[in-house]
Amino acid sequence: MLLRYSRLIRINNWTKNLIIFSPLFFAGKISNVVLLQQTLISCISFSFLTSFIYILNDYMDLEHDRAHPSKKNRPLASGKVPIAHAGAMAIVLLIVGLGIIFQLSIDTFYVSLSYVVTMVAYCLVFRKMALVDIGIIATGFVIRLYVGSTVTGIPNSMWIIIMTFMLALFITLAKRRDDLTRLAINEENTRESLNEYNITLVDSLIIVLVPIIIVSYILYCTADENITRVGNNLYLTSVFVFFGFMRYLQLIFVKKLGGDPMELLFRDSGIQLILLFWISSFAWILYF
Repeated sequence: MLLRYSRLIRINNWTKNLIIFSPLFFAGKISNVVLLQQTLISCISFSFLTSFIYILNDYMDLEHDRAHPSKKNRPLASGKVPIAHAGAMAIVLLIVGLGIIFQLSIDTFYVSLSYVVTMVAYCLVFRKMALVDIGIIATGFVIRLYVGSTVTGIPNSMWIIIMTFMLALFITLAKRRDDLTRLAINEENTRESLNEYNITLVDSLIIVLVPIIIVSYILYCTADENITRVGNNLYLTSVFVFFGFMRYLQLIFVKKLGGDPMELLFRDSGIQLILLFWISSFAWILYF
């Protein structure tokens, strides 16, 4: 039973909320115990809010999921979790999440509330609108940055905001690609926004975004403020960014493993190793 409810709230997707630690990490203050504790609490609390959105989204997609070859096994679609139980859990997650964040910081509370409002609007309206839907989801990732920023008082770098938005667009497009590649299995009863996408469009947008993200990262590493703060070696970490994207594109275009980034992150050792090297090298240059 515990496994059913953990799947319902998608605990594995809580890894997306680690973005909340970005302002603290990139500011070189990850060793500040007080700020780290505040960020951790806000991350967990915000994860409750994202789980609330996941439950709402699953409820809105109930009929589509029941006709989908793999999504039909989700707790709500399969009937393993009653709708009433899921609704009650969603309300509890929302109240507890916002309640804890309110105790931490009123600014963070308003930022988190804006996330909830934005994503509820997405579930009800914007998910039906192609291109607008991926823009809303990408905005949700940027809001995560501001959660980390407001709870610590550390301002976000312009480049971090740009890269986060672009990377979120990339991730969302990759997920759309995954949906499209599986669409042939069941062409009926699919999400309305997918009717305005096709593989050619999504692949073209992915290919356009990748160099923009890489160039933005290099510009961030070579920005005067960062060179003054941590030296001129930060650009060396871009090697792992290059290989990270190359490995990901290899997985979806050559190995045909689908486009769900979270799924690939958890099962591909190459992606995991590159990510580990990037974090380690960046942390070494930044902190040592």
